[in-house]
Amino acid sequence: MASAIAYLILLFTDRADNFLDGFCQGVTLGMMIVGVVMTSKYAAKIRAFKKRILAK
Repeated sequence: MASAIAYLILLFTDRADNFLDGFCQGVTLGMMIVGVVMTSKYAAKIRAFKKRILAK
C-alpha cells in the first residue's frame, strides 16, 4: 500500500518518469499477484510444498 501511495504522490507532482516510478509500480503489482495467489485455493498446496522442501 505504501508503494502505491508513493507512486500516486510521484504522479501528482509530475515526477513519475524515473526509476522510483517503475520500482513502485513493480512492487505494487507484485504484491497484488502474491495476494491473489495466497488467497486462492492453491495457497495450501504452496505451503505444503514449501514444508516438504524445507524438511529435507
